[in-house]
Amino acid sequence: MEASVINSKSFLARMKSWSRAELMSPFIVGGNCCTRELARLSGPNPQAANIREDLIDNKAAGSCDVLIVSGVINEKSQAYLRELYESLMEPRYVMAVGMCTASGALFETIPLDSFLPVDIYIGGCPPTLESLIAGIEKMRSMVRRGEGQREIHAQA
Repeated sequence: MEASVINSKSFLARMKSWSRAELMSPFIVGGNCCTRELARLSGPNPQAANIREDLIDNKAAGSCDVLIVSGVINEKSQAYLRELYESLMEPRYVMAVGMCTASGALFETIPLDSFLPVDIYIGGCPPTLESLIAGIEKMRSMVRRGEGQREIHAQA
């Protein structure tokens, strides 16, 4: 009887992970060409309300579990992104899109992983549609397996 309880729990845990991976709810923030590439994933009629280019309204983030960040990060946007991350549902996942966000390169700005745990990095300036799709599929696989959520890197 004990074995059936263990099997049912693992089955339920697997179903929960599978459904979470299939129903990811992203919150996209950014204001550059990488964000435009993300909008192309929605097809010919992108959902413009989901793209936060002005870094103002974060009320909708409370019902999201994936934060997708693109663009240059400065001190003001860093504080906003921390607040936004804290408002996400748990478990939370973070995707850094583009070289500016992933490494701070190009404009020598703040890399996202210096203050938030990043699960997926998608490079490029801007990244190709194929690499964005591959990154999202990799994120789904991670969520399905219950992986992710690395430690936050200490800021130097």
